[in-house]
Amino acid sequence: MFPSVITLATLKAIHALTRHAVAPKKVAGYAKKSHQKAQRDAATHSNVRFATLGAMVNRVQSKALLHAQLAGVFQARGFAGATLNELAAAAGLGKASLYHHFPGGKAEMAAVLLRDAVARLEKGAFARLNGSQPPQERLQRFVDGFSDYVDGGESHCFIAVLAQGSIAKAHKKLIAQQYDDWLRHLATVFEQAGDKPKRAERAAAKLLADLYGFLLVAKLRSDSKHFRQGVKRLKKELA
Repeated sequence: MFPSVITLATLKAIHALTRHAVAPKKVAGYAKKSHQKAQRDAATHSNVRFATLGAMVNRVQSKALLHAQLAGVFQARGFAGATLNELAAAAGLGKASLYHHFPGGKAEMAAVLLRDAVARLEKGAFARLNGSQPPQERLQRFVDGFSDYVDGGESHCFIAVLAQGSIAKAHKKLIAQQYDDWLRHLATVFEQAGDKPKRAERAAAKLLADLYGFLLVAKLRSDSKHFRQGVKRLKKELA
């Protein structure tokens, strides 16, 4: 029985049979070898694809780890207080290598990390406002997402960290626009829950103010429990 993969070698073998009356067993042997070669080639190509995919995953993971290490320094020291030596040490790189990743220095690092933080908060919290669930449930899911974003009050919000530092002026417009977009998104869900437009806007602003207020007090008291208790109360109010 001939293999399902018809290769050039197989066609040549068939042509030889019809033209020179080659023995059928010999032709079958040619076809079998051709099929085996096709299988080996396919396996080689598959291994190359998996190796390439693995390398891509490693690069993405390495980049995410680098960003997390740098963000940790900025959160602990602020933009002005974070030195290149501290940033390089946290990343496990020399300063020259750090500049290779961020030619623009600290300012470029802050800009990249700010975009990362916005994307994480958008995906982890505000995206939960979408969906077909009742609006109250979506608002509760948003609160849970924000809590996850700041590790239950253990971490800072990187956006808030940059908004208070010396670099804030460079990103003031971006942060303000993003905040307004998120505020409108929240207000829309409060309207869907039955609030009038003005009341919905106030409710949205209060919700964000409460979350950031709980986080700030938790940091001032060095006790993330305060944040978690606040989140629990908020979810009850939104039920």
